[in-house]
Amino acid sequence: MSVVRLDAVTVRFGERVILEACSVVFEPGCHAITGPSGSGKTTVLNVIAGYLVPQEGRVTTSGRVGYLLQEDALFTSLSAADNLAIQLGVGVSQPKRSQTRDLLSVVGLGALSGQPVSSLSGGERKRLQLAMTMSQRPGVLLLDEPTATLDDANKSILAGLLAELFDGVCVIIATHDLDFLASLPGARVRRLVKGGLADA
Repeated sequence: MSVVRLDAVTVRFGERVILEACSVVFEPGCHAITGPSGSGKTTVLNVIAGYLVPQEGRVTTSGRVGYLLQEDALFTSLSAADNLAIQLGVGVSQPKRSQTRDLLSVVGLGALSGQPVSSLSGGERKRLQLAMTMSQRPGVLLLDEPTATLDDANKSILAGLLAELFDGVCVIIATHDLDFLASLPGARVRRLVKGGLADA
């Protein structure tokens, strides 16, 4: 079972403190980091992902880390299936192509697999990102403001997929969307306050 641990982690940008001697453990299950826009939620995810090295302390993760960014990095002129195939490193291997179709079906995009990404809605593109992340079989899943561009229907679909597909995974969501969190059973919410992560 994958775990994320921060031990006395300090992250500062000039005089601005994001984390100060912060120690916290994220165990398998759903977790959320909340706080106002610009408070540093994305920075915390970047530290966990290893994109940003803290000035002090240590971050350890057990298991592969998947990261669903707020802004997608999809090839809009290519199909959903081709985007996923690139993620998988798929060539002409039929078994791998079958895996691509299966993953898209799981997130409800089977019928749209041949459609160019430019024609997909925001919710459909988010589900494609989720399929691409799933393909890496992460033990830790980071999501940065995953509902920022979604309507209520797509938020509900995303919540259902997270609950179904990532059972036993350590899921950490940076968001200010408390209604979305309420739809995730058992989500533990921590608020970014004065350099620490406190239970909300």
